Amino acid sequence: MASKSRSRRSSRKSVPIGAVLFQVAIYLLFLGYILNLEAENACPCSATEERLFLKYWLMFLLGLTVIVYLMDQAKVSMPKMVASLLGLVMLVGSIYYLYCVLIFVREMRHTECNCSDTMIRSVMEVFALVSVLNIIASVLMMFWRAN
Repeated sequence: MASKSRSRRSSRKSVPIGAVLFQVAIYLLFLGYILNLEAENACPCSATEERLFLKYWLMFLLGLTVIVYLMDQAKVSMPKMVASLLGLVMLVGSIYYLYCVLIFVREMRHTECNCSDTMIRSVMEVFALVSVLNIIASVLMMFWRAN
C-alpha cells in the first residue's frame, strides 16, 4: 500500500514555475495597488472594509502560493485534513474576495475617487468578472453533466 502512495507522488507533475510566477506577479500588482492607496492616507475615499480584506487576503495568497510551490518542489504533501480545511478556506475566501473586488471597484467609481482610478483597478475588476463567469460556467457544466 505504501508503494502505491509513493508511486503516485513520484508520478505527479510539478507545478510549472511560470504559472507560479504569473500568480505571484498578479498578487503583487494588486497588493501594491492596495498598499499604495492606504499609504499615509493617500486615498481616504478608498478606506473601506473591502480594501482591508483585499490587502490581507492578497498577503495570505502570496504566502500560501510560495509555501505550496516549495512543498511541491520538495515533494512534501499536505495532510488530508489540512488540505481539506485549506480548500474550504480558499473556496469561501475566494468567493468573498471576488465580492469585495467588485464592491470596492463599484464604490470607487460611484464616489468618483480619482486617487484610485488606475489601470490596475480596471484589471482587478476584469479578473474578478472573468472569475465569476468561470464559476458560473463551472456550476452550469456540473449540473448539465449530472443530467
